[in-house]
Amino acid sequence: MPDPNDGHFEKNHPGKVSNADVLNLDEKYLKGTGKLKGFETEVIDTYLHKNMREKTNYEFWSEDLWKFVKSRYDCDHEAKRFYHK
Repeated sequence: MPDPNDGHFEKNHPGKVSNADVLNLDEKYLKGTGKLKGFETEVIDTYLHKNMREKTNYEFWSEDLWKFVKSRYDCDHEAKRFYHK
């Protein structure tokens, strides 16, 4: 096991999770429509670029896994997928 005093953990830290390259961050896409209950216009909607494909450009993670990774490494942008059971 690496010695924690040799800087191994800082040198090998992967940094923030980057989602910016798969998200469409143009301002016109970042405003809620206000048409759905619970999704008022103050909510910021984040959309994937139209050519992004799951398992090629990104992976879905469980909420628990995402919370762990985000708490450990942080992220530049958070994207949530809502679903109805």
